[in-house]
Amino acid sequence: MIAELSAGLSSLQALTNLAKTLNAANTQVSINDVKIALQEQVLELHNVLAAAQAAETTAADRIRDLEQQIVKLKNWEGEKKNYELHAVDFGAFAYMEKEGVADGKPPHWLCTNCFDNGHLSILQFQSRDAPKGGGHVVDRWSCNTCDKGFGVMFRVSPQRMRRAAPPA
Repeated sequence: MIAELSAGLSSLQALTNLAKTLNAANTQVSINDVKIALQEQVLELHNVLAAAQAAETTAADRIRDLEQQIVKLKNWEGEKKNYELHAVDFGAFAYMEKEGVADGKPPHWLCTNCFDNGHLSILQFQSRDAPKGGGHVVDRWSCNTCDKGFGVMFRVSPQRMRRAAPPA
């Protein structure tokens, strides 16, 4: 934007010089020459001012975007303090709200992948697999945002984990 302002000042100086030349002109031909040069300088000044305005608008848009990112990051920092990582089953991890933070929300697991990328995505129950011929029943949970998920033993759920947590 400094370059645009310098160019604008140069154009104004040129206009001032042309106005002085116009006052000194004594024939119609020289007056017309000065008028043409004056119009060219006015057009150049207009272009410089338009470029400066565009640069200022771009800078203002960038500042607004950065301010919004700062607010979003501050909000995320506050929100993520309410959660902690839990081993929900062998090799399966999820974020859960810390004890006493629920504020009436039902117990839930958050996707570790999405959480690590700065947003909350609740894991959804998908299916219950009961192997034929016996064995452990496995519940499948997955994230609707990133499609990551895991299987846990039938008796493991966010509700049961919250009830099993020791009182604070």
